[in-house]
Amino acid sequence: MLDKMRELARNYQSREINVRQLEMALRYGVKEHGGQAVAHALDKTVRADAFRQIVSDLFQAAAKTRDPQVFEVIKNWFEDGRLSNNVSDAIAEYGSEALPYLLAYATSGHDPLRRVVALKTLAKIKEPDAKADAAAVKKIARIAAGDPNSLVRKVALETVHAKVSLETPPETLANVTELLLRSRPEQEHEVLVHQMALNRVLSYAQTALRGNTSEEANQAAYKIAEAVAKATARPDDFMRGIAANMLGKLGVHGGRHAHTLAFLATNPSTAEGVRRDAAAALASVAEDASPQFVNKISESLAEAMPREENPLTIASMAETLHKLGKPGQEKLWKLFHHPDETGRIAAYWLGKTPANMPKLLRFLHDPSPLNQARAAAGLGSMRFAPPKVDAELALAATDETRAPEVRKEAARSLVLRGKPRVAKQIFDSIERGERRSRLPPERKP
Repeated sequence: MLDKMRELARNYQSREINVRQLEMALRYGVKEHGGQAVAHALDKTVRADAFRQIVSDLFQAAAKTRDPQVFEVIKNWFEDGRLSNNVSDAIAEYGSEALPYLLAYATSGHDPLRRVVALKTLAKIKEPDAKADAAAVKKIARIAAGDPNSLVRKVALETVHAKVSLETPPETLANVTELLLRSRPEQEHEVLVHQMALNRVLSYAQTALRGNTSEEANQAAYKIAEAVAKATARPDDFMRGIAANMLGKLGVHGGRHAHTLAFLATNPSTAEGVRRDAAAALASVAEDASPQFVNKISESLAEAMPREENPLTIASMAETLHKLGKPGQEKLWKLFHHPDETGRIAAYWLGKTPANMPKLLRFLHDPSPLNQARAAAGLGSMRFAPPKVDAELALAATDETRAPEVRKEAARSLVLRGKPRVAKQIFDSIERGERRSRLPPERKP
């Protein structure tokens, strides 16, 4: 068999046969001479320097036989270290048979570089057995979360990213989430990979749990939400931002932690990026917030909005108040009179509630120009409003006795309500009036 193996290697190297023919010949060799003979011949052939350029192809073709004795030879070469990279694709061909070996190798105290190769090989295995694959993902996540070697951790994160899928059970996704959220990327090159792996896991979890009312899915969603909520207390802003963002994607389970998001969004000592992410997440789950926290959340947001400088964060806070029912509406009406951008955004979200239309129309005729401008902003965000609203806005925008900021706000609202041409004419008129007012008075001769 050794002579036959060498002849096959020479013919493949000279391209007299292709890889498919090489695989068929080796399968026939196992059938005709037995796996031990093919394994012995493969080992001797690989040792010959003349065939070093095709070593990877030889190993992979031999692995297609799925013979256990050939597998032993392949493992020996992997552990030898000189050809670890050349053997990895061949090991992956054994699928579920290779999982225990690769996992044991990756989790033990072997040379870190070969552990890295083992992890990369695990990523290549597309395992049809979801249960075995789920167990593998858990073990790899443990390596990613706590291995002392930073390179091994990074590659383990990449492997988790590659192996999770829509077929991964919700319970496994929950366990992996807990592990990754407990870990702390120590090296700069880990941070992005950690974020990618975590986002992939949570994205699949979100998809797997959507519409799944089974007890398993419910328990998994609960575990994920608890783990994510705990991560918001982490000292590093990177992880707190991710955790806040993910709570916003967990629906009713994220809503159970709305008070946590409100604390992050309104705490002045929290980093601006984390406040922004927490406010956006809170707006997503506000309707699922526990009734016992609604009043407290409303108060915290109303106090924080005037001191917040980021318009996106203010908008998310106002949206949350809009979704918190009566307590939120009351706070929005108080903020309605605020002189800066906070009042304008509050007015916009008040307009999202149809019941506020009569009150906004009254404020449009209020003696205060500020209240008029706020009312115009609110009316512009109303959906399915009667023609009366457009008419009132058009009158306010064209009335030259009104303050310019009121006319401009009314014109902007007409744009929002699908009247851009009218608004353009009004803006042009206001601009001409402002230019005339800036001209110096003519001197009398």
